[in-house]
Amino acid sequence: MLYYFHKMKRPLPAYADIIEQLTASLWLGSVISVLIGTSQSSSAAWILPFTSVAGRIAEICGLLLVGLYFLGRRRYESVRSLFILDGVRQLIAFGSLFLNELVRYGVMSSGGNASLGTVKFTFGIQGALLIVMIILNSLLQSKKRIVSGGKL
Repeated sequence: MLYYFHKMKRPLPAYADIIEQLTASLWLGSVISVLIGTSQSSSAAWILPFTSVAGRIAEICGLLLVGLYFLGRRRYESVRSLFILDGVRQLIAFGSLFLNELVRYGVMSSGGNASLGTVKFTFGIQGALLIVMIILNSLLQSKKRIVSGGKL
């Protein structure tokens, strides 16, 4: 399978790009919903189950994104600047996934003693990293089309 993905037949990278953007958007949406929920509630007991569900969604999206980024890494080897941007994008994805896991298994598993400020802070940083990652996704996809002569 990796061999066929490496060949990069024309429709496959386009579908991978679409799945990357949709997955990143879903992840960002779950983070924003937690931030909105925590800003409207002063009780940590109400937000913990909601944050757990959003954490599961973010975990699935993050693992899917990291896998897609790994499989599509060879696309950017021909141009050094794109290759470096792709590496930065992967680091940001891993950082966001780490923050999600930190909240989900570290802060939330403390038996309900999680402070609302900690949840807001970590989800806020995670949201900022995701926005940067989505911008890098768009930039890499547009630059790749320019470098390849407009072909997908």
